[in-house]
Amino acid sequence: MKKILFILQIILKIFIIFFLVFIWTRYFIRSLWICLLISIVASGLIYLFLHFISNKKSTASSLKLKEKEDAENIFLSLATKGGSLDFFYHLAKKRYPSVEKKSKYILINNSEKTRSVIFPCLKFSAINNDDVIKIASSVKKENPTKIIIVCGSVTPETISFASNFDMQILLLDKFSSYKCLYKEFDYFPDISFEYKKDKSRTFKELIKFAFSRDKAKGYLLSAFVLLLSSFFVRINLYYCIVSSVLLIFALICYSNKGEEIPSEVL
Repeated sequence: MKKILFILQIILKIFIIFFLVFIWTRYFIRSLWICLLISIVASGLIYLFLHFISNKKSTASSLKLKEKEDAENIFLSLATKGGSLDFFYHLAKKRYPSVEKKSKYILINNSEKTRSVIFPCLKFSAINNDDVIKIASSVKKENPTKIIIVCGSVTPETISFASNFDMQILLLDKFSSYKCLYKEFDYFPDISFEYKKDKSRTFKELIKFAFSRDKAKGYLLSAFVLLLSSFFVRINLYYCIVSSVLLIFALICYSNKGEEIPSEVL
């Protein structure tokens, strides 16, 4: 069912882009068939470009605002109060029976041939290449096939560097950890510390509300009404501009990712 909905969302996005391109193509080109051909090709290329750009977004964008706040507060609580190893030990025990708590990490015997390590590196600065080298060296004796490093933040350069090791190294920042561990395992630590809320988020909340998915239908319907009106009234720049703006709003709404199935990391 989720795959069908995913396919329908793709079709709808391409459909919106097609009409956006068609409005302006039709304004400049009289031939309907040429307009349709150009619009189909252009909408496909634009969708591929937007899809490529959207995949570059961080995991934080796929979380709800409340989940982002919880992810930040969870990291702060684990980093300040201690006892993170006990938390990750019980988290792993929810799914795997063979779990060992070492001095600095958790060892999971997934099967006879695979072993995973959860290594909390809960510092407030971004994890760097030296940290990855030290962690990989410290768990090398366990001969793990996968190392999951839980951290606060990580740069794309460090993620690229971690891919050069023989074993698989996953770097999970506070948002990825929330999505792929806490939410996936349905196991959360107690929040004992909270970040002070930034008052500027009020404006962000208004923007998020204005472009939520349930607003997309209204924008889309309004754009179609203007587009249909243009067939009865001489097409002018007004219809092109207003319809384009409404279609862009609808595309933004449908591009807002809802709740996704967290990636399985263990």
